[in-house]
Amino acid sequence: MNIMRIQKQACICATIIVILIALSSCATMQVQIRPKQPYEVYLVAELSSPDLIGGSSGISLPEGKLFVIEHINGYVFAPSGQKPIQMAISINPGFGVGTMSHQLIPVFIGSDPNAAGQPDRYVVSQLVKWYASKGVDLLLVRTGSSGVMRANLTLTGYLVDSDSPPGR
Repeated sequence: MNIMRIQKQACICATIIVILIALSSCATMQVQIRPKQPYEVYLVAELSSPDLIGGSSGISLPEGKLFVIEHINGYVFAPSGQKPIQMAISINPGFGVGTMSHQLIPVFIGSDPNAAGQPDRYVVSQLVKWYASKGVDLLLVRTGSSGVMRANLTLTGYLVDSDSPPGR
């Protein structure tokens, strides 16, 4: 019994020694973290009768900067009974990648009987990690063609210098 106990303890000690040696020989490297500049943009899309599809005029980003988008939130105001059936953000991340489209999910939260023309309310709130260097656009598609549907979105995140790939 004592021999088995001694063998198990020796095995555990040898394992711990190997781990400590491996840890002490690990190379270290310095990573320069780029300063983050808080940034947010507002996108508005408005569909007037008889339009079914429309979008924002888009936004431009500061030259030489990369916009790291971390959160999107906002509201859609719709005529009674109409629904936003597609809502998408188009971005160009740069670094040789073309324009990418990301779908958003508007969720119905209720109607305001005192709101003239746009009583139905939808909300959008989504955590993301998107990169944009050339601009951002909003696309909105609805089910009906009467009245005005309006989407107001806020994209929040930060700006970094675009001279190196994201993530550092």
